[in-house]
Amino acid sequence: MKIGRRALALALSLALLCSCAPMEPGTQESEPMRVVRVLTLLVPNTLDQVVLEQADAFAADAARLSGGQLVIDVRTGRAPANALTGGEADLAFLRNAQMAQLDERFSTFALPFLYDDHQHLSLALNSEELLGRLNTGLQPRGIRLLNAFYSGSAFLVSTKGELRTPSDYKGIAAALRTDNADKLAVFSSLGARVLPYSASAIPNMLGAQAELLPEGADGPAEEVTVDTIEVDTEQALALEADPNTLFFIKSYHAAAPLWLGANEQSLASLTDYERAVLSEACAGLLAGLERVYTDREAAAFDELRARGVEVVEIERQQVSAVLYDSSRNLPLDPGRYLPPAYFDRRLYEIIQSYSPLS
Repeated sequence: MKIGRRALALALSLALLCSCAPMEPGTQESEPMRVVRVLTLLVPNTLDQVVLEQADAFAADAARLSGGQLVIDVRTGRAPANALTGGEADLAFLRNAQMAQLDERFSTFALPFLYDDHQHLSLALNSEELLGRLNTGLQPRGIRLLNAFYSGSAFLVSTKGELRTPSDYKGIAAALRTDNADKLAVFSSLGARVLPYSASAIPNMLGAQAELLPEGADGPAEEVTVDTIEVDTEQALALEADPNTLFFIKSYHAAAPLWLGANEQSLASLTDYERAVLSEACAGLLAGLERVYTDREAAAFDELRARGVEVVEIERQQVSAVLYDSSRNLPLDPGRYLPPAYFDRRLYEIIQSYSPLS
């Protein structure tokens, strides 16, 4: 585990102690020494390097804003779901899947086609109503969520067309990552022929022949040509296919949030001033991470367009409504998608209310 800011905390504490010279007899007692508050922030070493970089900037902001009174000790290492309740850290970045281990409602946030883009995710998941609902449920566990962050998404590249509306997905042969069973079910319900592969294997599948197993594995496999693949922007830029035949779909269909949580007792031990500093530093962290991902993706989209790839904005709300809106998802619809038992309709409605197109 890497120690990030502890040396700074100790140095500040020592400097404060050394600044208090011994009092001469009869002199007036000096002002009380300020207490340096140290909070440990755990950053999983499996996260994007940019998260650690922004965590260091967050620590620097907290120290600057507080005049050295609030120090964030940034550490990297293994971050289990119980890191905040087990006393390993005061603050921690946790993946959405880890939060779902504590509260199954969090699995809702990883369902496909919930968000228009990174800004929609950030606005919705950091809203007062949504965070309030989540923190009410987490209170018995002694955890409070401070912020949700966009941390990237997979997109689609297709030779089949724009894939803008729900009907466009019918009949495509899509190589998808196996990281989310509900994602595979969603694409199947839209009429796609789903081919599960590892993330590293998928970029080589575009245009390849693949065997599609029948449902229930009964009967012979069907040989299909893969016309759609799920990739991140880096993989999309590395594709060797003729760019003039490609459609890059800005689907944001696999955007699962990253959360910053805090131990409730650690927060309660802070003064009002320290909590205000922490809140302002969190706002800077949110802006910093969003700026990095925004710039990174915008540059990739521009590069794809420059190469001749058509970059497509989808009708995301139409797709989402077909999947999750009960008024359109009628019981007699053949092949309709049934949201899983953990699906929280109120959380879904709050997210949709923050869509710029709503």
